[in-house]
Amino acid sequence: NRSSDLRDGRDGYAGEKGANGAGGAKGERGEKGSSGKAGPKGNQGEMGLPGQQGPAVGGHYTPNWKQCTWNSESSISSGVLQICTFRKFQRSTAVRVLYAGALRVKCPGRNCCGRWYFTFNGTECSNPVPIDGVIFVNDVSNNDLNMHRPSTIEGICENLPAGQVKVGFTVGKCKRDEGSANYYTGYNSFSRILIEEYPPPQQ
Repeated sequence: NRSSDLRDGRDGYAGEKGANGAGGAKGERGEKGSSGKAGPKGNQGEMGLPGQQGPAVGGHYTPNWKQCTWNSESSISSGVLQICTFRKFQRSTAVRVLYAGALRVKCPGRNCCGRWYFTFNGTECSNPVPIDGVIFVNDVSNNDLNMHRPSTIEGICENLPAGQVKVGFTVGKCKRDEGSANYYTGYNSFSRILIEEYPPPQQ
């Protein structure tokens, strides 16, 4: 009987692990997750530096001026008497300067001439012209004139760069040399330099 050759089947041994299958297709992008919780409030930052003045609004300029004063006398005949540093805001503007104080020129028995003038960063104004004033004395009769006069010297200089401008007030001989003399600045009174930034001139 053939049925006698049949036996009950039993579990066989586990086979070896097969190779990895091929990668599947890229899945679709998931939805954006919800926002996380707000972090703690940070500390307040330090105050920043002041900004530069903004441009003119409606054709008007914010006034920008400075005054330097001193109460001392000088008898030097050549050199810088005072320097006043000014911060100019804009390139297109001009600078007006003014000196007010007592001046004197003395030269007994002859003619003499003294010149007081402004410089900007060590150079006289060239646009449009230097800003100066002179005192001429004719004392050939040797009266020993010693007159300290209240004086004002002022003008406007253009084409100065924006930023720091060192305005100097200086004394020396007149451009047409009249010989040496004794110059005196600021006798028994206050002297002052006034500096002001002006808008561009009309065309």
